[in-house]
Amino acid sequence: MSHPNAQHAAEQTANELYKSPEQTTMQRFFAESLLPVDILNNAEIAPLVATTLHLAATSLGTVESQFGSDALHPKIINGRVERGVLATYHNSTHTQSMMMKYSLAYANLCRIYDGPDSYSNEDLVLQVLAAAGHDIVQGDGRGEDERQSAELVVQLMEQSQFGYTQAQRDKVYHSIYATTFNPLTKQQSVEATRPFLPMQKATAIGDLLSLCRPHGPVYGIALSVETFMLQESNYGQILRHEAEKTGFPVSDSNLIDCLQFYDQRPLLREAYTTHLQGQSGFLRQHSYPDPRVDQWFPGREANAVFVDELAAWYTQGSITAPDTYRLALQRAQVLSAAT
Repeated sequence: MSHPNAQHAAEQTANELYKSPEQTTMQRFFAESLLPVDILNNAEIAPLVATTLHLAATSLGTVESQFGSDALHPKIINGRVERGVLATYHNSTHTQSMMMKYSLAYANLCRIYDGPDSYSNEDLVLQVLAAAGHDIVQGDGRGEDERQSAELVVQLMEQSQFGYTQAQRDKVYHSIYATTFNPLTKQQSVEATRPFLPMQKATAIGDLLSLCRPHGPVYGIALSVETFMLQESNYGQILRHEAEKTGFPVSDSNLIDCLQFYDQRPLLREAYTTHLQGQSGFLRQHSYPDPRVDQWFPGREANAVFVDELAAWYTQGSITAPDTYRLALQRAQVLSAAT
Protein backbone atom coordinates (compact mmCIF):
# COMPACT_ATOMS: atom_id res chain seq x y z
CA MET A 1 0.00 0.00 0.00
CA SER A 2 1.37 3.42 -0.91
CA HIS A 3 1.55 6.09 1.76
CA PRO A 4 1.04 9.81 1.26
CA ASN A 5 3.97 12.10 0.63
CA ALA A 6 4.31 14.36 3.67
CA GLN A 7 5.45 17.27 1.49
CA HIS A 8 2.29 17.08 -0.62
CA ALA A 9 0.09 17.19 2.50
CA ALA A 10 2.03 20.15 3.89
CA GLU A 11 1.87 21.93 0.53
CA GLN A 12 -1.91 21.63 0.39
CA THR A 13 -2.32 23.03 3.91
CA ALA A 14 0.18 25.85 3.29
CA ASN A 15 -1.51 26.93 0.06
CA GLU A 16 -4.90 27.04 1.77
CA LEU A 17 -3.56 29.13 4.66
CA TYR A 18 -1.61 31.43 2.35
CA LYS A 19 -4.84 32.38 0.60
CA SER A 20 -6.60 32.97 3.93
CA PRO A 21 -4.31 35.17 6.04
CA GLU A 22 -7.11 35.80 8.53
CA GLN A 23 -6.57 32.22 9.74
CA THR A 24 -2.98 32.96 10.76
CA THR A 25 -3.39 36.36 12.41
CA MET A 26 -1.90 35.24 15.74
CA GLN A 27 1.03 33.56 14.01
CA ARG A 28 1.65 36.80 12.09
CA PHE A 29 1.68 38.83 15.32
CA PHE A 30 4.20 36.43 16.85
CA ALA A 31 6.51 36.47 13.83
CA GLU A 32 6.38 40.26 13.77
CA SER A 33 7.26 40.44 17.48
CA LEU A 34 10.62 38.79 16.78
CA LEU A 35 11.93 41.64 14.62
CA PRO A 36 13.41 44.91 15.95
CA VAL A 37 11.20 47.96 15.59
CA ASP A 38 13.69 49.70 13.29
CA ILE A 39 13.37 46.85 10.79
CA LEU A 40 9.57 46.86 10.97
CA ASN A 41 9.61 50.64 10.33
CA ASN A 42 12.21 50.52 7.55
CA ALA A 43 10.38 51.70 4.42
CA GLU A 44 13.13 50.42 2.11
CA ILE A 45 12.49 46.78 3.00
CA ALA A 46 8.78 47.07 3.85
CA PRO A 47 7.64 44.82 0.94
CA LEU A 48 10.18 42.16 1.93
CA VAL A 49 9.07 42.33 5.56
CA ALA A 50 5.36 42.17 4.78
CA THR A 51 5.61 39.21 2.40
CA THR A 52 8.09 37.28 4.52
CA LEU A 53 6.03 37.68 7.69
CA HIS A 54 2.98 36.45 5.77
CA LEU A 55 4.92 33.38 4.60
CA ALA A 56 6.27 32.79 8.12
CA ALA A 57 2.75 32.94 9.55
CA THR A 58 1.59 30.55 6.84
CA SER A 59 4.41 28.14 7.66
CA LEU A 60 3.79 28.27 11.40
CA GLY A 61 0.05 27.82 10.86
CA THR A 62 0.75 24.82 8.63
CA VAL A 63 2.84 23.20 11.36
CA GLU A 64 0.10 23.71 13.95
CA SER A 65 -2.63 22.50 11.60
CA GLN A 66 -0.74 19.29 10.85
CA PHE A 67 1.04 18.48 14.11
CA GLY A 68 -0.84 20.26 16.88
CA SER A 69 -0.12 23.12 19.23
CA ASP A 70 1.80 21.42 22.05
CA ALA A 71 2.52 18.16 23.87
CA LEU A 72 -0.90 18.14 25.49
CA HIS A 73 -2.68 18.71 22.17
CA PRO A 74 -0.61 16.77 19.64
CA LYS A 75 -1.69 15.57 16.24
CA ILE A 76 -0.30 12.70 14.18
CA ILE A 77 2.77 12.60 11.94
CA ASN A 78 2.01 10.57 8.81
CA GLY A 79 4.46 10.16 5.95
CA ARG A 80 6.15 7.53 3.85
CA VAL A 81 8.56 6.49 6.59
CA GLU A 82 6.93 7.47 9.86
CA ARG A 83 3.21 6.88 10.32
CA GLY A 84 0.93 7.26 13.31
CA VAL A 85 3.56 9.09 15.38
CA LEU A 86 2.17 11.33 18.11
CA ALA A 87 3.77 14.77 17.67
CA THR A 88 4.45 15.53 21.33
CA TYR A 89 7.68 17.36 20.46
CA HIS A 90 7.63 18.39 16.79
CA ASN A 91 4.52 20.55 17.04
CA SER A 92 4.06 24.30 16.79
CA THR A 93 5.50 24.87 20.29
CA HIS A 94 8.85 23.60 19.03
CA THR A 95 8.68 25.82 15.95
CA GLN A 96 7.38 28.93 17.70
CA SER A 97 8.65 28.95 21.28
CA MET A 98 11.94 27.25 20.52
CA MET A 99 13.19 27.55 16.95
CA MET A 100 11.79 30.94 15.93
CA LYS A 101 12.40 32.62 19.27
CA TYR A 102 15.84 31.15 19.86
CA SER A 103 17.29 31.44 16.36
CA LEU A 104 16.36 35.13 16.29
CA ALA A 105 17.87 35.64 19.75
CA TYR A 106 21.14 34.11 18.56
CA ALA A 107 21.14 36.16 15.35
CA ASN A 108 20.51 39.39 17.26
CA LEU A 109 23.36 38.62 19.63
CA CYS A 110 25.63 38.12 16.62
CA ARG A 111 24.66 41.62 15.48
CA ILE A 112 25.67 42.97 18.90
CA TYR A 113 28.96 41.09 19.28
CA ASP A 114 30.07 40.94 15.64
CA GLY A 115 28.54 44.14 14.35
CA PRO A 116 25.33 44.79 12.38
CA ASP A 117 27.01 43.80 9.10
CA SER A 118 27.40 40.24 10.39
CA TYR A 119 23.64 39.76 10.04
CA SER A 120 21.90 42.29 7.83
CA ASN A 121 18.34 43.52 8.26
CA GLU A 122 17.31 41.51 5.21
CA ASP A 123 18.89 38.34 6.57
CA LEU A 124 17.19 38.77 9.93
CA VAL A 125 13.83 38.95 8.15
CA LEU A 126 14.64 35.83 6.14
CA GLN A 127 15.67 34.07 9.34
CA VAL A 128 12.11 34.37 10.65
CA LEU A 129 10.85 32.48 7.61
CA ALA A 130 13.54 29.79 7.72
CA ALA A 131 12.79 29.14 11.39
CA ALA A 132 9.03 29.05 10.85
CA GLY A 133 9.27 26.54 8.01
CA HIS A 134 12.08 24.28 9.14
CA ASP A 135 9.72 21.45 10.27
CA ILE A 136 6.81 22.06 7.93
CA VAL A 137 7.28 18.55 6.45
CA GLN A 138 7.58 15.53 8.74
CA GLY A 139 7.24 11.80 8.29
CA ASP A 140 9.24 11.07 5.14
CA GLY A 141 12.47 10.30 6.98
CA ARG A 142 15.49 12.04 8.45
CA GLY A 143 17.17 14.21 5.84
CA GLU A 144 14.20 13.95 3.52
CA ASP A 145 12.00 15.96 5.89
CA GLU A 146 14.55 18.77 6.05
CA ARG A 147 15.12 18.78 2.30
CA GLN A 148 11.40 18.78 1.55
CA SER A 149 10.72 21.46 4.17
CA ALA A 150 13.35 23.65 2.53
CA GLU A 151 11.92 22.98 -0.92
CA LEU A 152 8.38 23.79 0.16
CA VAL A 153 9.33 27.08 1.84
CA VAL A 154 11.30 28.12 -1.25
CA GLN A 155 8.29 27.17 -3.38
CA LEU A 156 6.12 29.46 -1.27
CA MET A 157 8.66 32.23 -1.78
CA GLU A 158 8.56 31.71 -5.55
CA GLN A 159 4.75 31.72 -5.63
CA SER A 160 4.49 34.98 -3.70
CA GLN A 161 4.13 38.35 -5.37
CA PHE A 162 7.43 39.55 -3.96
CA GLY A 163 10.41 38.93 -6.23
CA TYR A 164 12.80 37.06 -3.97
CA THR A 165 16.28 36.79 -5.46
CA GLN A 166 18.02 33.47 -6.00
CA ALA A 167 20.44 34.36 -3.22
CA GLN A 168 17.57 34.96 -0.79
CA ARG A 169 15.96 31.65 -1.70
CA ASP A 170 19.30 29.85 -1.34
CA LYS A 171 19.84 31.32 2.11
CA VAL A 172 16.49 30.06 3.35
CA TYR A 173 16.91 26.64 1.72
CA HIS A 174 20.36 25.94 3.14
CA SER A 175 19.58 27.30 6.58
CA ILE A 176 16.65 24.88 6.86
CA TYR A 177 18.70 21.98 5.53
CA ALA A 178 21.36 22.74 8.15
CA THR A 179 19.00 21.39 10.83
CA THR A 180 19.39 17.83 9.47
CA PHE A 181 20.58 15.75 12.43
CA ASN A 182 23.10 12.94 12.06
CA PRO A 183 22.29 10.28 14.68
CA LEU A 184 25.82 8.87 14.50
CA THR A 185 27.81 12.09 14.96
CA LYS A 186 25.02 13.78 17.00
CA GLN A 187 25.64 16.90 14.93
CA GLN A 188 23.63 19.00 12.49
CA SER A 189 24.49 19.73 8.87
CA VAL A 190 26.13 23.15 9.13
CA GLU A 191 28.67 23.36 6.31
CA ALA A 192 30.92 26.24 5.27
CA THR A 193 30.78 25.01 1.66
CA ARG A 194 27.08 25.88 1.42
CA PRO A 195 25.63 29.43 1.16
CA PHE A 196 25.52 31.90 4.03
CA LEU A 197 27.04 30.15 7.01
CA PRO A 198 25.67 32.66 9.58
CA MET A 199 22.04 31.77 8.78
CA GLN A 200 22.85 28.06 8.75
CA LYS A 201 24.31 28.45 12.24
CA ALA A 202 21.37 30.47 13.55
CA THR A 203 18.78 27.96 12.36
CA ALA A 204 20.73 24.93 13.58
CA ILE A 205 21.46 26.55 16.95
CA GLY A 206 17.86 27.70 17.37
CA ASP A 207 16.68 24.14 16.75
CA LEU A 208 18.58 22.86 19.79
CA LEU A 209 19.06 25.95 21.95
CA SER A 210 16.46 24.63 24.39
CA LEU A 211 19.30 22.51 25.80
CA CYS A 212 20.50 25.71 27.46
CA ARG A 213 17.13 27.14 28.43
CA PRO A 214 14.89 26.42 31.45
CA HIS A 215 12.36 24.40 29.43
CA GLY A 216 15.02 22.11 27.99
CA PRO A 217 14.22 19.16 30.29
CA VAL A 218 10.49 19.63 29.63
CA TYR A 219 10.99 19.29 25.89
CA GLY A 220 13.34 16.35 26.39
CA ILE A 221 10.60 14.51 28.26
CA ALA A 222 8.07 15.34 25.52
CA LEU A 223 10.47 13.93 22.94
CA SER A 224 10.29 10.48 24.54
CA VAL A 225 6.89 9.68 23.01
CA GLU A 226 8.07 10.33 19.46
CA THR A 227 11.34 8.51 20.12
CA PHE A 228 9.45 5.42 21.32
CA MET A 229 7.29 5.41 18.16
CA LEU A 230 9.72 6.21 15.36
CA GLN A 231 11.10 3.63 12.97
CA GLU A 232 14.29 5.70 12.82
CA SER A 233 15.01 5.14 16.51
CA ASN A 234 16.97 2.73 18.68
CA TYR A 235 13.91 1.83 20.77
CA GLY A 236 12.23 -0.46 18.23
CA GLN A 237 8.91 1.42 18.30
CA ILE A 238 8.40 0.12 21.83
CA LEU A 239 5.48 2.41 22.66
CA ARG A 240 3.60 1.31 19.56
CA HIS A 241 4.14 -2.38 20.36
CA GLU A 242 3.22 -2.05 24.04
CA ALA A 243 0.08 -0.12 23.09
CA GLU A 244 -0.94 -2.86 20.65
CA LYS A 245 -0.53 -5.50 23.36
CA THR A 246 -2.84 -3.72 25.78
CA GLY A 247 -5.21 -1.75 23.56
CA PHE A 248 -3.84 1.59 24.79
CA PRO A 249 -5.22 4.25 22.39
CA VAL A 250 -1.93 5.98 21.72
CA SER A 251 -3.16 7.86 18.64
CA ASP A 252 -5.86 9.52 20.75
CA SER A 253 -3.53 10.33 23.65
CA ASN A 254 -1.27 13.16 24.73
CA LEU A 255 2.02 13.36 26.61
CA ILE A 256 0.50 12.88 30.07
CA ASP A 257 -1.49 9.85 28.92
CA CYS A 258 1.66 8.27 27.53
CA LEU A 259 3.72 9.02 30.64
CA GLN A 260 1.05 7.34 32.75
CA PHE A 261 1.18 4.34 30.42
CA TYR A 262 4.97 4.11 30.83
CA ASP A 263 4.48 3.39 34.54
CA GLN A 264 2.16 0.47 33.75
CA ARG A 265 4.59 -1.38 31.49
CA PRO A 266 8.00 -2.61 32.76
CA LEU A 267 9.61 -2.35 29.32
CA LEU A 268 8.48 1.24 28.95
CA ARG A 269 9.67 2.10 32.46
CA GLU A 270 13.08 0.77 31.55
CA ALA A 271 13.08 2.57 28.21
CA TYR A 272 12.04 5.86 29.82
CA THR A 273 14.86 5.60 32.37
CA THR A 274 17.28 5.04 29.51
CA HIS A 275 15.79 7.98 27.64
CA LEU A 276 16.26 10.32 30.60
CA GLN A 277 19.86 9.19 31.00
CA GLY A 278 20.41 9.68 27.28
CA GLN A 279 18.98 13.20 27.46
CA SER A 280 21.44 14.02 30.22
CA GLY A 281 24.30 12.76 28.06
CA PHE A 282 23.13 14.70 25.02
CA LEU A 283 22.82 17.87 27.08
CA ARG A 284 26.49 17.59 27.98
CA GLN A 285 27.88 16.27 24.72
CA HIS A 286 26.19 18.31 21.99
CA SER A 287 28.57 20.72 20.27
CA TYR A 288 27.10 23.93 18.85
CA PRO A 289 28.53 25.39 15.63
CA ASP A 290 29.36 28.56 17.58
CA PRO A 291 31.31 28.02 20.84
CA ARG A 292 29.90 31.26 22.27
CA VAL A 293 26.42 29.76 22.69
CA ASP A 294 27.01 28.44 26.20
CA GLN A 295 28.46 31.81 27.24
CA TRP A 296 25.49 33.70 25.86
CA PHE A 297 22.89 31.19 27.05
CA PRO A 298 24.16 29.54 30.25
CA GLY A 299 22.13 26.77 31.83
CA ARG A 300 23.03 23.60 29.97
CA GLU A 301 24.96 21.89 32.78
CA ALA A 302 22.26 22.80 35.31
CA ASN A 303 19.69 21.17 33.03
CA ALA A 304 21.85 18.05 32.76
CA VAL A 305 22.22 17.80 36.54
CA PHE A 306 18.46 18.17 36.98
CA VAL A 307 17.72 15.44 34.42
CA ASP A 308 20.24 13.22 36.23
CA GLU A 309 18.24 13.76 39.41
CA LEU A 310 14.95 13.02 37.67
CA ALA A 311 16.38 9.76 36.29
CA ALA A 312 17.65 8.75 39.73
CA TRP A 313 14.35 9.54 41.46
CA TYR A 314 12.42 7.68 38.77
CA THR A 315 14.69 4.64 38.99
CA GLN A 316 14.28 4.58 42.77
CA GLY A 317 10.51 4.71 42.38
CA SER A 318 10.14 7.89 44.40
CA ILE A 319 8.42 9.69 41.52
CA THR A 320 6.25 8.64 38.58
CA ALA A 321 6.77 9.39 34.91
CA PRO A 322 4.11 12.16 35.00
CA ASP A 323 5.95 13.55 38.03
CA THR A 324 9.08 14.00 35.94
CA TYR A 325 7.13 16.22 33.57
CA ARG A 326 5.39 18.11 36.37
CA LEU A 327 8.64 18.82 38.21
CA ALA A 328 10.47 19.82 35.03
CA LEU A 329 7.65 22.20 34.10
CA GLN A 330 7.54 23.74 37.59
CA ARG A 331 11.30 24.26 37.56
CA ALA A 332 11.17 25.87 34.11
CA GLN A 333 8.41 28.23 35.18
CA VAL A 334 10.33 29.30 38.29
CA LEU A 335 13.56 29.88 36.40
CA SER A 336 11.82 31.70 33.55
CA ALA A 337 10.04 34.01 35.98
CA ALA A 338 13.34 34.83 37.68
CA THR A 339 15.05 35.99 34.48
